[in-house]
Amino acid sequence: MSIKFRNPCDWLDKGQIFPTASLTSVLGIISVTESFLQYVSTQEREILELALKSFNSVEKDDLLDVLDAHDCQMLATEGNIAGLVSQLGHKSLIQTPMFVIDCWKPILKTLADTLYPQTLVEIVEERIPTPNRVKDLLEYPKEMTAPLNTVARHLRKYIGESDNTTLKAFPVLHRG
Repeated sequence: MSIKFRNPCDWLDKGQIFPTASLTSVLGIISVTESFLQYVSTQEREILELALKSFNSVEKDDLLDVLDAHDCQMLATEGNIAGLVSQLGHKSLIQTPMFVIDCWKPILKTLADTLYPQTLVEIVEERIPTPNRVKDLLEYPKEMTAPLNTVARHLRKYIGESDNTTLKAFPVLHRG
């Protein structure tokens, strides 16, 4: 007997939520809970793992903070913590992305019908920061003193000598 997995795209096209069991099988993930524990921060992961292993030894305030941060509306108990973490994982990893996909689907469909692939490539390439593009983002006061001119000159030089990683971070870090 062989097991057939459905194509994930079939589920997306029909607007259905992809079944958790099939998703985890296709992606090779053990469970939604394990995936969720990889998704959350290290601190949250430690708290949730401790709650799953030994519910009574976890600091209740810390656990409530983690559950509240993920919009958990139920009171956690030793008997339901595994189910709660699984539900939070399902919401974060499956339901929320599906909601976003459903919201963007009509917009992206319209774009796909009207936007040529080369145009899309050009739009993406225009967003890649280069030294000149980053320098163009800089705004200086109309009246600049000698020290300000010196700082501006050093900043332009720094940007011109920066690598791609620094350039990609620069516009994000320096928005006004």
